[in-house]
Amino acid sequence: MDKDDETKYSLEKYYGIKIPFTKDTSPEADYLIQRIARARTILYFDVPFFGYILGQLEIYPVADEPLIPKFAADNRRIYVNTAYFESLKIQRIKSILLHLIIHLIMRHGERGKHINSNIWSYSTDINTLLMVDETVKKLQEYHAEKNRKWELDKISSIPNILNNKSSDDIYDILFKYGTELTNKKSKRNSIKDQFTDEVISEIHGYCGIETPCAFIRIYDMIRELMPGKAQALDIDRMQGLIRTAYESQRSQGHIPGQMKQYIEELINPKIPWHVLLSQYLQKTIVSDWRWTPPNKRLLHYGIIFPSTVKEYLEVVVALDTSGSISTNELTHFVSESHSIINSIARVKMHLIECDMVIQDTTVIEEGQNITGGDLPWEGKELKGRGGTSFIPVFEHIEEEQLRPDLLIYFTDGYGSFPKFEPNYPVIWMMTTEMEPPFGIQIQYDSDNL
Repeated sequence: MDKDDETKYSLEKYYGIKIPFTKDTSPEADYLIQRIARARTILYFDVPFFGYILGQLEIYPVADEPLIPKFAADNRRIYVNTAYFESLKIQRIKSILLHLIIHLIMRHGERGKHINSNIWSYSTDINTLLMVDETVKKLQEYHAEKNRKWELDKISSIPNILNNKSSDDIYDILFKYGTELTNKKSKRNSIKDQFTDEVISEIHGYCGIETPCAFIRIYDMIRELMPGKAQALDIDRMQGLIRTAYESQRSQGHIPGQMKQYIEELINPKIPWHVLLSQYLQKTIVSDWRWTPPNKRLLHYGIIFPSTVKEYLEVVVALDTSGSISTNELTHFVSESHSIINSIARVKMHLIECDMVIQDTTVIEEGQNITGGDLPWEGKELKGRGGTSFIPVFEHIEEEQLRPDLLIYFTDGYGSFPKFEPNYPVIWMMTTEMEPPFGIQIQYDSDNL
């Protein structure tokens, strides 16, 4: 290895690896760092959310680096080619910084594994260019009196079918387009990495953008050099920066809608309904423990574990059979709910079918198999499918003098509620975002079907 190569691969360590690029330490590079830092500061005052995250990244200039002809980034550094940047105006540098930070926030580097890297690169660049354009338009509306100037990439040639699409959706469209081209040319089915250079070139032309930036290629290169633990820490750090920036700036209207939805899911991950139900039961319904007698269900494992004071639960499960919820959803919900409750304590379940009136009731005693197909309600046609009123269920509980530890009502929430809150806890398992007048609301997610 000659001296230059030795210098190139013996630079500062990066999570235990050596950065495979030589840092430009020339006076020109120092001046470039100052100009980029200035653009970053302006961007911070324009859009603090992006500016804060950018401020945590090192500006890393490179010279004569064929792998980075323009710019790239990873979760720690912004790589810039000195020769390319020396003639750029601040307005252009701002748009490049915004472009790179959107790539990082949307995790385009991590999400493109095991798919065609060329098409993923096009997809993420299109997605990013459109979000940059959306952000700047919102920003210019907000700062109209200040006449903020930007130099953006042209997006007018991007096909309309790719607008307002996620990077994953764009990928699917481009991959299908490439598959059709390949099949037409070769009369055979194409698979993941068998697109020819000619087909890739035609896909590029169809996209209506210039050559994508080096983000995906450089990000993949750096990641492949990192051990798994370092990769996880790297992602956690970036997610922490995103949370901090978003929580302080969420009231601002400059964040693209698609990105806002992604960050909301990152900060407030959607917890499956059955997990929430189980947590509620553990914390609220079954909260008192005692050692005598011990939990009999674990004795045969040689484990002595405290039993609950609530050895027996009486639960009412009401099903809205008005027609807006499928039979499959109703059956799955009852089975899953019974399984959760029965894993905590012995249970007696009163199953009530109701639309405008009580249509049917079934009592499921302890020991009956909720999933074995031997229960009277399984496989039968549900009664009702009319309008919706929740009142009859509460009246039935009172008339039959039931004393439930809990009522779980599975519904879309569109119906008549009782005027008064009962003296037992109520969980509304909602398929919509309707807010009940009392009780606990848990959002039902059918993705688990």
